[in-house]
Amino acid sequence: MASRSHSKAITFHNEFRVGGFKKTIPAGTYLFTTEEVLLEGGMTPAYRRTQTTFQLPPGKPGTVEWLTISPCELDAAILRDQARDSASRHKHEAPPSRQNSMPRSR
Repeated sequence: MASRSHSKAITFHNEFRVGGFKKTIPAGTYLFTTEEVLLEGGMTPAYRRTQTTFQLPPGKPGTVEWLTISPCELDAAILRDQARDSASRHKHEAPPSRQNSMPRSR
C-alpha cells in the first residue's frame, strides 16, 4: 500500500495535553509529522491520515522522546489552543463604549 508523510511546524500559545499523555506539554513550536496511506479503488487519489508524531521537549539532558497521537487528537489540541487564545484576548479587551442614541432632555 502506498504511503506518504509530511511535516508541519505548529505553534501552541498555551500549554496543552494530547491523548493519554499524562504530562502537560509546554507552549512552543513543535514539528509534527503525519503519515498517510493511499486509499485503494478510487477514481482520484485520496489519502487517509493514520498517525502523527512529534518530539517532546527534553525531560533530561541527552534524552529524546517522541509522542504518537492520532491526527484527530492534534486537530482537537489546535482548536483548544485557539479557543484559549481567543478567550484570553477577549478577556483583556476593553468593553465597547455605549453611546446613548436618544437625545438628552434639557
